Amino acid sequence: MPLGVGSGLWAIVQPKETTNLATNPSLEFGSTGWSALGGGATIGTTSYKQAFGAWSLQINHTITSEGAFLNMGTPAAGSYSLSAYVHGTSGHRYRLMAESAAGISLGAGSITSVGAWQSINTLFGLAAGTGLNIVARHID
Repeated sequence: MPLGVGSGLWAIVQPKETTNLATNPSLEFGSTGWSALGGGATIGTTSYKQAFGAWSLQINHTITSEGAFLNMGTPAAGSYSLSAYVHGTSGHRYRLMAESAAGISLGAGSITSVGAWQSINTLFGLAAGTGLNIVARHID
């Protein structure tokens, strides 16, 4: 498969001691709320590979930098932790980002895939009145 072409499977995980802002973190109710990012990207759910529950978000893309995002509205100001698991194409890099609604990066983590489920984590702060998007992206 040429570099930059492929798909990645994502699952968002909630630690038991915190409140998850994602309303459908294990995608048991489809990809509701998620949107494709980039002209050639498509998203859906799959039971082919899943980290938790029966489903994963599948992101298909045709070029590097495409992915998906989840609009989280305007959560309360504070410090947040963002984590997800990705099962990507071995050797490809993937990034998980918290972005303001204006597209400003608030925090990001990335991995180089080994072809198995891997965790991506980041911490970020959110100012009062700031809209939040969670962005999952193939970066190279």
